[in-house]
Amino acid sequence: MRYPFYIFTLIILWATACTTLKNIFYDESTNNLVKLENSIIEELQNQNYDIIKSITNDNSYYVKASINNNNLSMILDTGAIYTLLKSKNINKYQLTHIDELEPILLKPAFSESIEFIPAKADSFKIGTITFNPWPFLLSNNLYSDGILGCEFLHFTKSIIICNPGVLCISLNSKAASKINDIINKDTSYKEIDLLMAQEDTYIKINQQVGDTHKLLESGLLMVPITVDEICGYALIDTGASSSLLDLEKLQKNNLKGKIYSRFSKDAIGKKKRIYSKIFNKFLIDKYPVEDDFYLSFTLLKKRDLYINNKSVAILGIIGLDILYKKNAIIDFGNRKLYLQIQ
Repeated sequence: MRYPFYIFTLIILWATACTTLKNIFYDESTNNLVKLENSIIEELQNQNYDIIKSITNDNSYYVKASINNNNLSMILDTGAIYTLLKSKNINKYQLTHIDELEPILLKPAFSESIEFIPAKADSFKIGTITFNPWPFLLSNNLYSDGILGCEFLHFTKSIIICNPGVLCISLNSKAASKINDIINKDTSYKEIDLLMAQEDTYIKINQQVGDTHKLLESGLLMVPITVDEICGYALIDTGASSSLLDLEKLQKNNLKGKIYSRFSKDAIGKKKRIYSKIFNKFLIDKYPVEDDFYLSFTLLKKRDLYINNKSVAILGIIGLDILYKKNAIIDFGNRKLYLQIQ
């Protein structure tokens, strides 16, 4: 009779362990988050949205795409003003140059200006939607073969659910409705208006949707932030694993306190020094993210952006470390950011 007793004991222990693990990895807040995600997705599907689950790798979100029937994975990057490809793959993806557009210079946050060549593909497919054609900018100074940028996200009125990493794109290029009502039922979420800013090198391209044409918007989204008593604007950047502030602007405001330093690689693989310190106050818009918040900073080379032809200086970028932790939802169609701030 010993064996049945032992088996019974093991069953009890196994059930207890499972219950304990469930409490650790699936608490009530996680359950509520899953319910919210499901409610949003259900409503978006009713509004003719396609739901695409990203693949997380190297602290980035990747989405599967196809260019002229050639498959690739693209980084979902709200810090990229255009959709970008490595120019070495121009023949692989059967791209053609856009002769009426000149090469343009863009300035990433961490490096010098890079020249990009405009090109197009006869077909570009993400999820269930295919665009015929779609424009790209080409350069070999990229850290990935493909980067899905803001002009695509604006055009498809995309919504990004940062935790767990879901891209929702409109199949008819119409902004979603009623999403704010669903999100705001959770009182821990704060709704923030997003501002759209452009580079001084602004490209205007008409893109076909059904029987009509719409202008591609190439703007980055940003929010006001306050770090200690320093105020400015920060870009929303899902292509950055960590949030960063601009060292030069911090120094102009007499940055004080203990500073740590380390080396990190930038977007094109070059080593650069990164500094960090604990800030007493960190606000996104008017909402405190956390007290005594640990943030990194470096020399950002991003030039000023423009809102209604007025130059706006960039204080930093809000990366995936904050966007994921705060269960951010980015709504391109309505230009809203939702953050879960207790």
